[in-house]
Amino acid sequence: MGKFTILIIIFGLITLLFLLVIFLVNNLLLRKRKVDFQFSSIIKYTKERIELLEQISIFIKENLKDETNFLNNINKTNTSLKKITDSSKDSLKEIKNSNKILQKFIALIEIYPILNKNDLYNTLIKDAKINEERIVYAAESYDKEVKIYNDYKQTKINSIISKLFKIKDYEYYNK
Repeated sequence: MGKFTILIIIFGLITLLFLLVIFLVNNLLLRKRKVDFQFSSIIKYTKERIELLEQISIFIKENLKDETNFLNNINKTNTSLKKITDSSKDSLKEIKNSNKILQKFIALIEIYPILNKNDLYNTLIKDAKINEERIVYAAESYDKEVKIYNDYKQTKINSIISKLFKIKDYEYYNK
């Protein structure tokens, strides 16, 4: 074989290797975008929850004057929950805490049985429960995508590529 043929073969192999790396990086980034999309669903539903909690808070302020202390604590928590909009993984803990707030609002029915008769309160609580189901579904979808992504990223060649491009694993929402 001539030098020209050897150069063409080497160039072909380098090109093939380059295309393979581009394919693998693209595949990894595609899976990463899927995980990010699923997490954005959790953020979206959590923002809805925050709005619902604020509406419930306003309702309670207007109807249950004795609960100002409770409401002040809830409003402080709502303020901290608004920080979720940065979509960082650190906000998973805050998202989970928002469910605890919802449970406190639901527990008010036991303290104030008259709330059962109030259509607005019942509607707000019903909406909050639907929102909770959406968050649970979004979290399950997120965890499924995280598992697929993390498993894919752990293959030998992908782990090298992810280290090279500093692509990190994702944490699971439900542990």
